[in-house]
Amino acid sequence: PPPSFYQPDGIYVISTEQGVLIRNVSGNKTSDTVSLTASNPNYKTFEIEKKNILRVGIIEGLIRHL
Repeated sequence: PPPSFYQPDGIYVISTEQGVLIRNVSGNKTSDTVSLTASNPNYKTFEIEKKNILRVGIIEGLIRHL
């Protein structure tokens, strides 16, 4: 099951049956849903039920080629 807490400024990889997303996550321990927000403003924030999240990974860094 997904964790019941999220770091406020964390970026996560969210795996669902519909696919994989990279999003900022917000929510609370008592809610059955979390809000997923993209860094790109062209994508709308939406809510997903916690039970539909298969896996969660935390993005810890970015690799850039110079």
